[in-house]
Amino acid sequence: MKKEFLQFSRSAQRGIVTLSILVALTIIARFWPIDRPDPEVTFHYIPVESSEDSFQETTSHNYPTKRQWQLKSFDINYAKARDLRQMGFQDAFIQDWFERKNEIGFVVTPEQFKELKLMEDSDLGTVLPYLDFTRYRKKPTTLHTKHREIQFSLDINSADSTEFKRLHGIGNVLSKRIVRYRSALGGFVSFDQLTEVYGVDSSLVNRLMPYLELNDAHQLLDINHMDVNTLAHHPYVSWKQARAIVQYRQQHGGFASTDDLNQVHLLTREWVDQIAPYLAFL
Repeated sequence: MKKEFLQFSRSAQRGIVTLSILVALTIIARFWPIDRPDPEVTFHYIPVESSEDSFQETTSHNYPTKRQWQLKSFDINYAKARDLRQMGFQDAFIQDWFERKNEIGFVVTPEQFKELKLMEDSDLGTVLPYLDFTRYRKKPTTLHTKHREIQFSLDINSADSTEFKRLHGIGNVLSKRIVRYRSALGGFVSFDQLTEVYGVDSSLVNRLMPYLELNDAHQLLDINHMDVNTLAHHPYVSWKQARAIVQYRQQHGGFASTDDLNQVHLLTREWVDQIAPYLAFL
């Protein structure tokens, strides 16, 4: 007798029916629209600082807006960049200060430092009490024989570049220019010649006049024997003027006075008056 695999026993059939009913009931219970109460949700609010307050707190704690000064009495003319930074000066001020110092030389009074306008008024008021200018205060020296005060003076024909820097308004650059120009001239014969130096104007010379002296120690040009190149080396003599002088001398003989120079083509009376103090008629 063949065994039939697709037939179920009676007990198996009852089990299958029971299982099918349970599955159907489960599906109906899952998707049947039943009103359910919404669960109650409770919100808890935590106060948060405003953005403005938060910014102010962050600014005050992490990003200080005020410079932290650590000042002490000091001479700014001798202060190094490292020392200035440690006291609270910014790099922009330090760079500007050293540039101005190189141009004008030492600053010897609070008023001169103010005139530089390197700082805001608020910072200037903080720094000024710490600037020490005591070494630059004039201490009158008295001669025991005559009992009179001796003021500082400088001979513009003998002073070197270091001595010129002692004058307010004359820095490292100007002092070297003055000495070079004096050497080319052969010495100054007038205070006004200082204004012929690039960077020196009449107002500066007038301000320095109480401190200046001028001795008569300038070199002379032997106009009757110098060649063209030697004459043209002088700041007042161009190469064309030097050639005209030598050619006239070769044709008419030596010069006896400035009157003879007035006969030379290309030479004006104003130029002759300017060069006259430097001429020797040998």
